[in-house]
Formats: sequence, structure tokens, C-alpha cells
Amino acid sequence: MKKMLTLITLLLAAALLLGTSWEVVQQSSPGFSPYDGHFFDADSGILVGADAAVYMTADGGLTMTAVLAEDAAKPNLRKVDFYGKTGMAVGDDGIALKTADGGRTWTDISPDSALAYEGDLAAVSVVSDLVAYVCGDDSTLLKTVDGGSTWTRSSFGFDGEDLDGGVAFYDEDHGVVIADAISGLSWYTADGGDSWTFTSIAQYFPVTAITSKLYGVDAADGVIAIIGYHQTLFLSTDGGQTYSLAGPYAFTNVYNSDLQVLDANTIYAAGQNGWLVRTVDGGANWEELHFGSGHKANLISFPNSNDGFVFADDMQYFATHDGGTSWTPLTAWPSIRFQNIEARNDQHLLTACWGAGDMTESFDAGATWSHPTNTKLLSHVDIWEIEFYDEQKGLIGGDSNSSIMISVSLLK
Repeated sequence: MKKMLTLITLLLAAALLLGTSWEVVQQSSPGFSPYDGHFFDADSGILVGADAAVYMTADGGLTMTAVLAEDAAKPNLRKVDFYGKTGMAVGDDGIALKTADGGRTWTDISPDSALAYEGDLAAVSVVSDLVAYVCGDDSTLLKTVDGGSTWTRSSFGFDGEDLDGGVAFYDEDHGVVIADAISGLSWYTADGGDSWTFTSIAQYFPVTAITSKLYGVDAADGVIAIIGYHQTLFLSTDGGQTYSLAGPYAFTNVYNSDLQVLDANTIYAAGQNGWLVRTVDGGANWEELHFGSGHKANLISFPNSNDGFVFADDMQYFATHDGGTSWTPLTAWPSIRFQNIEARNDQHLLTACWGAGDMTESFDAGATWSHPTNTKLLSHVDIWEIEFYDEQKGLIGGDSNSSIMISVSLLK
């Protein structure tokens, strides 16, 4: 840190003395930061976010066009779900929107007029062109059987919990709703929400877990998956009655932030520190996919087993079209924070990201820089310092749980 500040001070002093000016060579461009999204295929997708904004892409996320532009007077859209071309998006203050043409046009189907409901809606599960379930604050679970024209609120109490963890149905009868609380609370139904039964997910957490907080649920092909703290994932194949702890998890204070059940065999989970894992055999085995950043993955969407999209913090957005073997950045330059800089020689410069260990390099004395990535270091923690003895040997130091490493391989 001291070395970096000294270098900046000297450069500023030199610039002032010589009367020269600084030139910006890389800068992030403002862009849309989605809260949720859905991709239909490798090219077409819908993203929703703050101020009731809805964006559409037709080129795999490289460009996004506002279908509904941000309006500061409107609430945020938190979640979106599709059944074919029929989709619904829900969010704060009870907002609910519907599309029947794949996201090109949207109509307001907010349930407030019929139910006098103005609480936040947390999630939606669209089961067919007509049937959908929505959950939210104040133990709220809503159901429509006519595409959102009318809504019915469940009379079940859900122990007074806010149902802000999520809702997922794999058919019109079988589904699960969870509370985003520290106690691992879930309820399942086998009759389309007419009755609900409580199941505690806390009992399935590792014995060393410090909390049983849940962060999301998804379902497809008779499989229900729930994600939680310590980057845990739980699978149920009996409609949510029982679960098993599946896949790798962490003992540190991290969590999974999004998941997708593509089919009965293929399941994805993503979270903090660039975490992205996949199973293709129903949870028997898992592999880690390195999408190129150590930032938290807020949103993942996989329309099939080959194509996938990750939207991470600080506009670190990536796409894969080969099942996760390689990833392509969707933003020209992210808005990450760099902590240090080191010169290997007068042309080769390196700097790493404080937020997640992502690194960028310049081979022309800083005129141009590579897109930040952590694929060379595979570090998921903060990098505080880079020091080189010579052009071949150096040390990189980072945050807790990181290690000091001789960084010869990254120079090749």
C-alpha cells in the first residue's frame, strides 16, 4: 500500500512539474445492473431491476435495450420467471407485471387493487400460461389461475414469517416456499397450495454451521433445490418433504446467492467469491466452473447445458457457449476497484482488484489493458500487494484465507 501511494505521489508531482496531464486509458461505462433475468437461448434474454426497469437482449447480453426504462417513481423489480413466452416480474410495494410475448410488451397485474396488498413481493413461479404463484412479506402467498387477472391469497399462516426467500413449483400442484430467515424455514404443498406442511432445512446444515439462513429455491422435473449460508445446497426428490445436503460447501462466512434447476440432472449454484458449481448427474458429482471473476455472482441463467450467463458484482458480466469451459466478458470494462500496481519491466504492468483478486495486465506501458480476470490466479479473495524480484519471480499477498504464491506461471 505504501509503495503504491508513493508511486502515485511521485507521478502526480512529476506531472505538475512538467505541466503534463493524465489520460484515462480504461474506464467503466454505465450500464444496467439486473436483479434477476431469464435467457431463452444463447441470444435472447430478459433482465429486470431497479425502478421497474425491464431490458431485453438479442445478442447474448452484449447490448441491452430498455423495454421499460427506469422510472424513479416506480418500485424495484426483484424477480422474473417464464413459462414459454409467458412471464411475470414482481418486486417492491406489490408490483407485478406480465408479458405474453417473451418480454416485448408488459402489462400491470399488481394484486393491490383486488387484495389491498402493498407489501414487497419477493419471488414468482410461473407454472403455465394461466397459473402462477407469488410470495412476499407478511406471510403472503398469492395464486392466480387466470394469468394474473385475479389473485387469491393463501389463508395459511406460515408461522407469521415473511416469505422473502422464494417460491418454486415444478408443476401446478407441487411446490415449496421458504423464509429468508436464520432458521431454515420451508413449507411444501402437493395440492396446488390448498394445504402446506412445514419442513425445517436447519437439520440438514453442516453441524459446524453458524446459521441456517436460506437464500433461494428452484424446481424442475420433480427436483427441488434450496441454497443457503456456507454455500450450501439442499436437494429434495419427494416434493420438499425431505432434503439432503448436496455438493461442496464452505466453512467460512459465505453464501450462495442464486441457483437454477435446469432439469432433473443438471443443477447450478452460484455465490460469493466467484463461486459457481454444477452437477450433471442429479447431485452425485459436482464441478466448479471458473467464470473469470472472484466477485459475487448475483444472477445466473442457463437456457441449456451449453449456454450460460453470469451477472456478478461491479458489472462483471460473462457468457459461456461451451458448457463453462470458456467465458466471454459482456462489458468492455467493469467498475471494480484496484488496490496495487507493479511493473515487471518498462512495458509489462500488473494490477489486482481489492474486491476479489481479479487481475489485469498491460504490455504497452499502460496504454491498453486486458479485461480483468482471476483465471490465472484462481484467487477468490482480496489481493493487497504485488511485488517482483525480477522479471520472472514475484510474490502476491492477499486477504485472510489467501496464500502467498510465487507467480511465475502467470507471466508465461
